[in-house]
Amino acid sequence: GADGAPFLGGLDEVLVITFTEAAAREIKERVRSTLRRAGMGAQALAVDDAWISTIHGMCRRILARHALDLGLDPSFSVVADSRQAALFDRAMDEVFRAARADDAFSGAFAAFELGGRTQQGTYTGAMGVVARLVAQGRSTAGGVDALEPAASGPEGALEAVRALHMRLEELGACGLTAAAAEKVAPALETLRALVDAPARERTPEAMVAALAGVSLPQARGAIKEQVAAARSALCLARAELAFLGVAPVAETLVELARRVERRYDEVKRDERCLDNDDLIRLALLAVRDKAEVRRDYEGRFRLVMVDEFQDTDEMQLELIGLLAGPGARHLCTVGDAQQSIYRFRGA
Repeated sequence: GADGAPFLGGLDEVLVITFTEAAAREIKERVRSTLRRAGMGAQALAVDDAWISTIHGMCRRILARHALDLGLDPSFSVVADSRQAALFDRAMDEVFRAARADDAFSGAFAAFELGGRTQQGTYTGAMGVVARLVAQGRSTAGGVDALEPAASGPEGALEAVRALHMRLEELGACGLTAAAAEKVAPALETLRALVDAPARERTPEAMVAALAGVSLPQARGAIKEQVAAARSALCLARAELAFLGVAPVAETLVELARRVERRYDEVKRDERCLDNDDLIRLALLAVRDKAEVRRDYEGRFRLVMVDEFQDTDEMQLELIGLLAGPGARHLCTVGDAQQSIYRFRGA
């Protein structure tokens, strides 16, 4: 520190988030070796208990630490891959069996074939639409309840695209770095061409194609607020267009998605388990909204390092920001945007 004292009082003030378990183990071994060479044997013995893990490992630790406060079974397990798919299949099957006997859902089944699950593990037909809605909802803290069908038709979608265009104009007027400009300029050019095109060319398909090419810089520094506003506008525009394709039965499909999400959560609760999406979402809600949990992490970490930062998504970023102190002042990131492999899920 400025007074010559060590910046860190101990390993318990450090949070390191890695992309894989192997990377976490490697970092722990390097830290342990460095401490031993420095004659800090006691600190070296504490490495196994340090906050060095994947983000899912970190979230699991937070939830286990506060399980009783959060209404969770302290002995919960985490399911993934085939076991997770089996539990979700059970929820989908039970909800759709009941829905097929309910006239309230006949419109959705008339608009889409019922569908099913392929050998590759994806769903088709109405089940495919609902599965995508559940996945989209679970990528946000609010779940499926945060999704709202567009009621304004093509004009509403166009207005959302125009709003995004204005946000990008505002962002483009800021003093951008070369890296940020490389992302903003092409998106602006595409959206300008779209909003200035004749009405007959501003089709939903053209809007979807335009949004597919929009990439935003990181929300940091002087442009943090403008990027955040643009990202919000982009999400809204994409949601408007997604619902536009199924507008006549959109609310029915969302209701099916709500029921699937609710039943899936019930199945996991019966099995005393969580999936990886639960870990992130519940940890975020706990640190953000539960006062007793928030107090436990306020000022806890003086250094928060995130490796492979380009592969973090919005919900993960919000949680990391809360743990990194006001203005994320304790945050250090390592990453390469050119190596991002999870853009499809919002990274």
